[in-house]
Amino acid sequence: MATVPRIVSPPARYDAEGRLLPLNEAEKTQHAAAIEEAIRLLAEIPDDPNEDDAEFFRAFDESHPGRPSFTGLY
Repeated sequence: MATVPRIVSPPARYDAEGRLLPLNEAEKTQHAAAIEEAIRLLAEIPDDPNEDDAEFFRAFDESHPGRPSFTGLY
C-alpha cells in the first residue's frame, strides 16, 4: 500500500485568554503552500480503484456482513 505524505500547516496559537491568534504573513504563506500541496496530491489519486483498494474493499465488506459498502468495486 502506498505511503501518505505528511502535509504540514502552522500550528494554531492562542493568547492567555484562549482566543485564537491570527496567522502572521509567514504562517499564511506556509498554510497556503500546504493547501496547494494537498490539492496537488489529491489530483494525482486515480479515479479507478487499484488492487490495494480492492483488497481493502473486500476486507471491509467481509467485516460488515449484511451491510456491504463496496459491492461491485472488487
